[in-house]
Amino acid sequence: DNNGLVLCTATDLFTNNERKLLRIKNDLSVDTIGWQPNEILMSVWFNTPNKIITAGGGIFFRVNEQWIEQIPLPLYLIKRIRAAELNDIWAVGGFGVVNWYNGLNWVQIQQLELQGGNYNSVDIKNNRVCIVGYNGIKAVIALSNN
Repeated sequence: DNNGLVLCTATDLFTNNERKLLRIKNDLSVDTIGWQPNEILMSVWFNTPNKIITAGGGIFFRVNEQWIEQIPLPLYLIKRIRAAELNDIWAVGGFGVVNWYNGLNWVQIQQLELQGGNYNSVDIKNNRVCIVGYNGIKAVIALSNN
């Protein structure tokens, strides 16, 4: 239970100035979580306040208040990261890259790569994964079979 805690990213993509991870508490007070990697932040996911995963100019896990970089290859701008649990994490982004973390390793799902597009979002519900984006001028939706 996150007790009404909300985390959100704040990044100015056109300058190197604004890269923050905001924490909005149940009483609506706002502060920031220290962001030492200084990489672009595009997405955040967490299931407890002690286990936070961010994506953007890399993928980082926050463990014991320290950021640990994860390295899926190839590493493009990751636009969205979502998870069912810490052993079922999906990260999507530039050039149609789709990475999946099984709790031990990052695996690139090459069958879903896009030559002329990007994936913008991913979500998971009831063990079903939905990835959306575009390839050229066409919308793309990839949906798992369960």
